[in-house]
Amino acid sequence: MPGRRVEASRHAGSRHARAGWRALPAGAAAAAPELRPWLSARGSLSALLRAHGDALRVRRLRQRCARSDPAAAAPARATPRTWLREVVLELDGRALVWACSAAAPCCLRQAWRGLRHIAGRPLGDWLFACRDIRRGRLEVRRLARVHPLARRTRRALRGRAAGAPLPTPLWARRSAFVRHGECLWVTEVFLPEVTRLRRR
Repeated sequence: MPGRRVEASRHAGSRHARAGWRALPAGAAAAAPELRPWLSARGSLSALLRAHGDALRVRRLRQRCARSDPAAAAPARATPRTWLREVVLELDGRALVWACSAAAPCCLRQAWRGLRHIAGRPLGDWLFACRDIRRGRLEVRRLARVHPLARRTRRALRGRAAGAPLPTPLWARRSAFVRHGECLWVTEVFLPEVTRLRRR
C-alpha cells in the first residue's frame, strides 16, 4: 500500500507539472507579437541575447540538489530530489530572463556530469556546442501571478529592479535536452524588457 501511494503521488506530480503547458505554435498564440520570436527560437538563447547587446552576464542564484518541485520546474524523472540551477540572464545590466535547469542527481555522474563545472557560464554555450545533445519540443505557457515560476522570478529580482512591479501574466517556455537517454529540463521566464531589445 505505501508503495502505491508513493506511485500515485508521483503521477499526480507529473500531471501537475504538465498542466497549462502547450506546444508551439498554438501555445504562443496569445502572447504579444514581439515576444513570440523569443518563445519559439530553438537555437542558443545566450547567443540570441548577445546579438542584441554587448555584455551578457549570468547571475547565478543557486545550484544544488533540492526537493523536487514539478510545478516550478519539470524534473527529468520522478525522484524525491532534483539538481537545480537557477540564474538570471542580464544583458548590459538589464535583467531579461529567469532560467532554471533541472535534472535527476544521478545524471550529474553520467550524461550531464559537465554541469558540475559550468559555474557562471551560460548554459546554452555548452549545450549547443555538444553534438550528442538533442533538444525536444518547446512548450510555453502564461504564468499567473501566483504560479511558482512567477513567484521565483519576482523573488530573484527583488531589490534589483527599479520602477513598477513586474506585469502579469508573464510568459515562460521549457524544453528537455536529451543526452544518452537522460533529460535536462530547461525552463525560462521572459521579462518585459526582452521585447524592447533591438538586434545589433
